Amino acid sequence: MTASLPLFHQTFGDWMPGQNGTVVILHGLLGSSTNWRSIARKLETHHPVLLPDARNHGQSPHAEDMSYPAQANDVIALLDELDLPSVHLLGHSMGGKTAMALACLAPDRIRSLTVADIAPVAYDTDPNSPQRRLMEAMTSLDITELESRKAADRALATTVDDAALRAFALLGLERADDGFRWRANVPRLLETLPIMRGVPDALQNGYQGPTLFVYGA
Repeated sequence: MTASLPLFHQTFGDWMPGQNGTVVILHGLLGSSTNWRSIARKLETHHPVLLPDARNHGQSPHAEDMSYPAQANDVIALLDELDLPSVHLLGHSMGGKTAMALACLAPDRIRSLTVADIAPVAYDTDPNSPQRRLMEAMTSLDITELESRKAADRALATTVDDAALRAFALLGLERADDGFRWRANVPRLLETLPIMRGVPDALQNGYQGPTLFVYGA
């Protein structure tokens, strides 16, 4: 496994070293910790909340390895850094598989596991899936020439019909010195999409703690 990366993270609520019961929320593919801030603010009156950016996402470092053990190892390293012995872990989509892998690799660190919008199965790698088509459109877009987010939306709309999907992607578009840039390392995420749609080997270990799967629609 590759070395862990120092993840950018946001914290909410009252923090004390060595405390148990912090809620850790892992975002999904192309997302970031920012997507979960409104939820964190609702939870912080009852629990401290930790929102990390996954590798190749948000403000966290970029890397070649996008395997779930590598992502789980990043989170474990962050828990160690913040002196969090055991946490309540929630993962959404890609973050859900990371959460499952983490719970199986380090079950003593997880007080409860909640997985949203994803199952412990391999998903079809259809080359025409909306997810892949979106990422292909994002990588082909010359964002250095863009003048506005509206211009980016119009360009993406030529191949991506789903306005909600485009709006989600555009949350990760930010201004840079030479125009715009994607916060996520989209080219590498596109290359490793088959890995992320697979099943982490770590799941063979199993996790016996309290677990909730949430199916969204």
